[in-house]
Amino acid sequence: MKIITTVIITLLFCSHSFGQWTALSSGTNYQLQEVYFLNQDTGFVVGLDKIFKTSDGGNSWQTVHLGSQIISGVYFSNNTNGYAVGIDASLNKSTILQSTDGGNNWTPTNLVVSENLTDVFFLNTNIGFTVGGNGTLFKTTDGGINWNPLTTGTTDVLNSVFFTDSQNGIIVGGPVVSPLILKTSNGGSSWNTISSPATNFLQSVFFPSALIGYAVGSNGEIIKTIDGGSNWIAQTPAAVYGNVDVFFTDDLTGYVVGGSTNFTGIQKTIDGGQTWFTQSASTIEGLIGVFFPTPTVGYAVGDNGIIIKTANGGGVGIADFNPEKIEISAYPNPFINELTLSIDQRVDQMNITIFDLTGKIIYHTISTNSNEKINLASLSQGTYFLVVETKKDKVVQKIMKS
Repeated sequence: MKIITTVIITLLFCSHSFGQWTALSSGTNYQLQEVYFLNQDTGFVVGLDKIFKTSDGGNSWQTVHLGSQIISGVYFSNNTNGYAVGIDASLNKSTILQSTDGGNNWTPTNLVVSENLTDVFFLNTNIGFTVGGNGTLFKTTDGGINWNPLTTGTTDVLNSVFFTDSQNGIIVGGPVVSPLILKTSNGGSSWNTISSPATNFLQSVFFPSALIGYAVGSNGEIIKTIDGGSNWIAQTPAAVYGNVDVFFTDDLTGYVVGGSTNFTGIQKTIDGGQTWFTQSASTIEGLIGVFFPTPTVGYAVGDNGIIIKTANGGGVGIADFNPEKIEISAYPNPFINELTLSIDQRVDQMNITIFDLTGKIIYHTISTNSNEKINLASLSQGTYFLVVETKKDKVVQKIMKS
């Protein structure tokens, strides 16, 4: 999505971040594939033949599983039940490990398959899915006791799966040179191939809400859906490199990690993907997984055992450190026909722009008033983004018309 406006271009170039990610000691130089936290203190990272657990926010890590599995994914359906997937090198087959005691002990389930399993996702304590190579998809409805194969209609690699409810789900993957998006609306019984503006292999998919979702992949691919995955629009990344994982803390705020050995990539958006800016990290290692247990506390993992942590959302843009930061009130929110903007100080002028969820500008004006009334009676009901820019600061807010 390319939006050529002064507001967005200025926001993009003023949004390079200060380094607010710090490295933690993992005690390993293995490549770490995935990270999952139950809360800001208790979490897990997986890679090669180990599962590591922390109970103190990453200050120390204990090995809670050592086996022959090359583990690529981990997920907890609640604070007690966890699942990890990957290849068992001793069997040359894939297995699912399960924990029923909060991740302290892990044992193999009865599922053993020939294809590499890449990801695991649970919708609730009973319903879960795992995907892998050659179009492999399994589903459980009894908390992982039994896994049943489902037909996806493809032989491509499936990298990531996400369900928003018991019926609607998305899988991404593809051959190396092209993307694949599969969508189901009947709990996985059948899948439709969805076209998108992506041109490369997709690695990860995440939905912060039922309709809004993001997928990322090679060569800087970031795409977004606002209708549950039926249609996708391209995002404009802050940097072009291999994007491997995506995580959103809400509809507006999200992170993409990637890179390669000796090149770290973290990108953040605070406006639902309209603009992305890069964040600095205290490492040069490529990143593979990212997870935020709270809106501000987050973890990322990757090459050579790297684990990094932020306690403030990875830092904020330079504009946000402005000592003359303004405060904007937009009310009522939700509004019916008219929205009032109130600024806490006198300004020479402010640029006011409203976008819909696709990034299309649906309103723009330049005002010199500290209180500005905007007539939006012609807008349809829904969610919009408000961007207010002055010489001192920029503010992005979500607004809703009821």
